[in-house]
Amino acid sequence: MNDTNRTAEDLLQELQSVDESHRIEAKRCTQIDRSVMETVWAFGNEPGLGGGYLILGVVRDPNDMFGTGYDIVGISNPDKLQSDLASQCASVFNRPLRPRVTVESLQAKTVIVVYVPEVAPTDKPIYLSN
Repeated sequence: MNDTNRTAEDLLQELQSVDESHRIEAKRCTQIDRSVMETVWAFGNEPGLGGGYLILGVVRDPNDMFGTGYDIVGISNPDKLQSDLASQCASVFNRPLRPRVTVESLQAKTVIVVYVPEVAPTDKPIYLSN
């Protein structure tokens, strides 16, 4: 499988086996806030990783004593979140970023998978311009 086309199910399985990695992060996400944008920024800048994945609508299970359990909470407004993410990626950084965003279903709940490619070395560093 092409590493830039992973599914929400595949990413969730990896999270549950290795916990959050330097390439995958899960967030509840009711809005595109600074935390989401900082993750996008980090994935775009991190050298040699080829980018990273953000799964919106998935949170760590607070009752899992091993720390590798995740709950699918879902996203209630995927169209608005996609639009807000695209708008912010185009405007809040010193250069526009264009992550690939897909809406998927996990356990009958809507989640958003955001793939942020690593920025070309000549375009680094990317930073929040405001």
